[in-house]
Amino acid sequence: MKFNKFFIKSLVLLAICSLFAYGYLKSADNIKITLAVVIGMSIGYVNSLLGYALLSWGYQKDNKDFMLSVFGGMIFRFLLIFAILFILIVASKVEKVPLIASLVVVYFSFLGL
Repeated sequence: MKFNKFFIKSLVLLAICSLFAYGYLKSADNIKITLAVVIGMSIGYVNSLLGYALLSWGYQKDNKDFMLSVFGGMIFRFLLIFAILFILIVASKVEKVPLIASLVVVYFSFLGL
């Protein structure tokens, strides 16, 4: 699948996830919870775009570069997510449960694409 096609499908899936999140967030009165959910969904979305970009780049290369793009990209993205979550939770005091829950839901939703 071309990146443009993936981008369009990912935007549709992000819109669906946002609608489900809106149903949850309209009952939440706390702006911190809303912010945590939006940040978690954003991190998951950017992670999926980076993952697909690295995968599509490596797909056209030889076997060594393909494996480097898959496994190196996975390690890079996990470390990047860990660093962002560490900064958000420790330094910024973002709500932990909504942040992690929205990140996990969006992460597993985008694995289906």
